[in-house]
Amino acid sequence: MPHNRPRDRDLAKQLVRELRREADLPVVFLAAGGAGGHVISEGIGLRPDGVRGISLQVGEGLGGRVIRDKRPGVVSDYASSKTITDRYREQVGREGLGPVFAVPILSGTGETRMILYGAHRASYQFGDDIRTIAMQLANRGATELRIRDEVDRRVDMATGTTADLEQSGDRASAADVERLRELHADLRAIAATIDDPEARERLLAASGGLAAMLNPRTSAHGDGPLFVPGGGRAVGAGEDAAAGPGGAAGRAAGGGGAVGGGGAVGAGAGLADAPGGDPNPEAPVLTPRELDVLAQVALGCTNAEAAQRLSLSVETIKAYLRNASSKLGVSGRHAAVSRARALGLLP
Repeated sequence: MPHNRPRDRDLAKQLVRELRREADLPVVFLAAGGAGGHVISEGIGLRPDGVRGISLQVGEGLGGRVIRDKRPGVVSDYASSKTITDRYREQVGREGLGPVFAVPILSGTGETRMILYGAHRASYQFGDDIRTIAMQLANRGATELRIRDEVDRRVDMATGTTADLEQSGDRASAADVERLRELHADLRAIAATIDDPEARERLLAASGGLAAMLNPRTSAHGDGPLFVPGGGRAVGAGEDAAAGPGGAAGRAAGGGGAVGGGGAVGAGAGLADAPGGDPNPEAPVLTPRELDVLAQVALGCTNAEAAQRLSLSVETIKAYLRNASSKLGVSGRHAAVSRARALGLLP
């Protein structure tokens, strides 16, 4: 399942630029955590022989104290401050910094992932407005990192489930199917809450890929959907796998069944529109929001619960359900979900 996490370095650069612009500070920089610890890697207004490239030690200097305490810190004059250790005074001195503040950007598990700094080279007192701007940016960065981590976790879960099924060639169990459906709905719900169009499209593509991995038709034995390795429509019970071009084998080879060539599906397309498949004439084109709502209903969410997960009003949820049901030619929320699954629009 394709999933490319946005680069955390791009987020770091963005936070530095926004703090510089919104707080009008002459020096702004950021330390990002990684396998080798926290390193000051991004900055505006820094000198070549100053603090850039410093590897922070927990508890040392202002940044190390912020890493340890997981709360903001400030010094009115770095060189003379008695509240921090002397470890980085030489580099800070070459940078010519006086007052410095630092705010932590925390992960979902409470670890300090980044430290955002603002500084002046002359005597200066940071006002409440600057502190508020810095905290808002830190909170925004923390939220973005938590979303990225959660998406990574859920995509890994889905990839692990589908990879196991593909390797074994077994029929998906009811538990596997429900797990994938929950992940599908969660990815769409997360996508509905973020502003970055590129990140949102990646999430929607990942959720479409989940739907493409399961054939929505159940077997005659009622054992649940069949997993289709590599894409292509699964041959259902009672169908002739050796049939000609108009039969089951011909439809699978030609991609005319519910699942196309195994590619990820766009937000508004049915599974038949996946790469390598011919359009399914029975599948209407639902909008991304209509699919979002149906995905939540498929999990058993009430209208109120779906509204909360998607940050919409209950009346808006009802309107999307009415529109989706009309396009699908059915009446009622559960009938809409069943029809959408039968057409490959939902896993």
